[in-house]
Amino acid sequence: MSKNKLYCYLRVSTQSQVDDGNSIENQRHLGQKISKSLDLEYVEMNEGGFSSMTERTDKDGKTIKLKRPVFEELKEGMRIGRIKNIWYFSRSRWTRSEEEDMFIRLRYFRKFNINVYEGETGNKRKFDSSQDRFLDSIFTSVQQLD
Repeated sequence: MSKNKLYCYLRVSTQSQVDDGNSIENQRHLGQKISKSLDLEYVEMNEGGFSSMTERTDKDGKTIKLKRPVFEELKEGMRIGRIKNIWYFSRSRWTRSEEEDMFIRLRYFRKFNINVYEGETGNKRKFDSSQDRFLDSIFTSVQQLD
């Protein structure tokens, strides 16, 4: 049952992230550690080195942004009720803008009552009160600058 699983989203997009200790292997280790501390089964959702800024040119010469397939799979899993618990290393690994994060927070996390954990200690994101949501938005903005 999905309530007993922690879906851990792993992703890097630059070599400097790997060099700074944010490699897939380190994220995997942390995800496993957080899963154990929450008494949830570890489920790896590995996007690898797929950048959220990946683009290509279509046959008409238009530039299109490519979607991250594992990220899309997570969104679908939340929508259909299969995924109830998610962990990721940092918001910069999760979404690339405050707008995208707010969209996910409203249309997925809050709508489908998803438990969201992040970081090295697995802090749970809180969305219950307007103060929680305000502080959460500030943290997202700070993560973007980083």
